[in-house]
Amino acid sequence: MVDKDLLIHHKEKLYVELKNILARQPGPEVAEQLSMYQQSLTERAKQMEQMEAELTMSHTQASEYKYEIARINKELVEVKKKFFEQRKREQVPAFFSRWVGARRREQVHLPCVECVGAAGARVGVRAPVHAPAHPLRSVGRVAHGMGCGVAQYGRR
Repeated sequence: MVDKDLLIHHKEKLYVELKNILARQPGPEVAEQLSMYQQSLTERAKQMEQMEAELTMSHTQASEYKYEIARINKELVEVKKKFFEQRKREQVPAFFSRWVGARRREQVHLPCVECVGAAGARVGVRAPVHAPAHPLRSVGRVAHGMGCGVAQYGRR
């Protein structure tokens, strides 16, 4: 009978241990919850991939916009340059004609053989004056450009 009591006691001990192990094991609710978590994780992974693709697309588009802005700024600089060159070309002839007309009235041309001819000329006679190379420079002693080396003296 002692053997049977020992065997029963041993079996009861085993039963209690197995009961404790089973109590610690997850039930069907936990398995269901684990399934939901896995499904949620896969959905979030897909969302992350989509967001990463959108981010890459946004970076590419931003780079394209930066390139476009740089190109347009370059065009703007060229157009401004052309505009101011054209404006300068339109203003210089008007200024030049006014300037030459004023200088012709003010300057006394020293006569030379090439300008007046071989017959000679009196000193102080106003003869045609040749304009200097640049209309914006102040007029001082400027060669008239006909190759004779004679200088003109004008008022400043």
